[in-house]
Amino acid sequence: MKKQWRGPIILGALLVILALVWILSKFIPGFNQQTETTVELPDVPLVFEVKDSEVESLAVTNEQGGFTLLPYESRAGDGTVTINWTVDGYQDYLLSTATTKNVANLGLLLYGGKIIAEEAADLTPFGLDRPRATVTVNLKNGRSHVIAFGNELPSGYFDYAIVDNKGAVYSVASSTTARSRYSITDMLDKNALVGIDADKLTGLVLERAADNLKLAGNCSYDEPSRSYLFTVTEPITRTGNTERLAALATEALNLKAAQFVEVDPPDLAKYGLDKPRYSIRLTAEDKTVQLHIGHAADAGDVYMISDATFAVFKVPATTFTTIDTPLIDLIDRLFMLKSIWLVDRIEADLPGAAFTADIEMDKNQKNDDEGTVFRLNGRDAKIFSETGRSLFSAFYQRIIGMQIAGVDAGAEPTNTRDAYLIFHLKDDPDTGSRASIEVVEFAKRDEYTYYVFINGEYAGYYINANQSFAATDNRMEGVVVAYKQLLYAMEHAVDGVFDTREGYQLD
Repeated sequence: MKKQWRGPIILGALLVILALVWILSKFIPGFNQQTETTVELPDVPLVFEVKDSEVESLAVTNEQGGFTLLPYESRAGDGTVTINWTVDGYQDYLLSTATTKNVANLGLLLYGGKIIAEEAADLTPFGLDRPRATVTVNLKNGRSHVIAFGNELPSGYFDYAIVDNKGAVYSVASSTTARSRYSITDMLDKNALVGIDADKLTGLVLERAADNLKLAGNCSYDEPSRSYLFTVTEPITRTGNTERLAALATEALNLKAAQFVEVDPPDLAKYGLDKPRYSIRLTAEDKTVQLHIGHAADAGDVYMISDATFAVFKVPATTFTTIDTPLIDLIDRLFMLKSIWLVDRIEADLPGAAFTADIEMDKNQKNDDEGTVFRLNGRDAKIFSETGRSLFSAFYQRIIGMQIAGVDAGAEPTNTRDAYLIFHLKDDPDTGSRASIEVVEFAKRDEYTYYVFINGEYAGYYINANQSFAATDNRMEGVVVAYKQLLYAMEHAVDGVFDTREGYQLD
């Protein structure tokens, strides 16, 4: 057969087959009907059922002790009424609504896996003569029913159960019966340890036993950045380190318990909470919450207590990432930050240098604008590097970049005025501050450090003499070194440009 005929022949055969299928489907009944198979679901026995509106209370007893659930109505905005549950005697505690409802469901609607025995004359083999837990359903009509849970089945995953100690013995999933063995600590809400919204926080206090630190601060929530602006008020008054204090505040507000340990503990000492290692006080306009952190628990946790819950709980030891941060890193170490356009004049008398610096510059002007004027000791100091960087601005940055080296809030030093910087400030239209003079003075603390006085008042901290005045690290120079560098650049500049690659030949 020639190859060119194979295609038409095969196609014709297929058409004949399709035609036969169509004829058979039309004239032979049931040829094209699918057989429907009905899958019978296993018969899941109903162990117990009652409407929540008929229940007066639910009493749970187990090896942990026991508690009683009481129903209460919650009305939604649309008028819908829902029945929730609280624990008798613990109505003031922050309970988990979901957990109390799950436990209550044991006595409202309970399904079994299968019927183990229709009538059991002896409950001992099932552990139901001495049940591991019971749920007593007390009805409003005065009647009551007891659901008992016994041993686990030999095959596992299910426990034995019986109602009113008569009738059928059922198997009930162990994951369900586990709720009957809850204690009051299991009913507490692990997320409700503080109860202050992030944007409502107004203050924070951190106390740390290791170094006797007490840091107090006020804060405001900045909505655009979703973070906080802190002002530290104790042990000194300073702008707070936003990143670290915001982290501490956020971690405290979002605190979640890994496990509750004991409600209303009579002995805090066994948890290290009588003398806590750390205390955190969070303040809002309408409430204050105190958190305490004790000693280590097992598995990398620590013990804590909150006066919002009245219970000891455990959290991972890694919960608070900045709680051990040194005080110096919890505050803003830059204590002389001032925008260059707000300064008219600086007078300085420092170890190794005395100078005056004059500035004529508006907020909208740049360093290289024609109207911008920089003078050092009365001489033109408008000098730029080979890359166009303003060397006067670099010098100014070293002045205002002086940093706090340490806090000594308890000191009462005498202002010996061993060095000083005087800032003549302009009006600040952004803040409304009027023109003023700020005097920053330094009194020798020891061979290496100076106390800081601002406008005659001790600021509570000190600076490192070498870092502040004599450091030679590139772009981290001390003020005196930066001053000498600018003088050298002024002397060797060509048409207002000094090539910094040539270096500075300083004495």
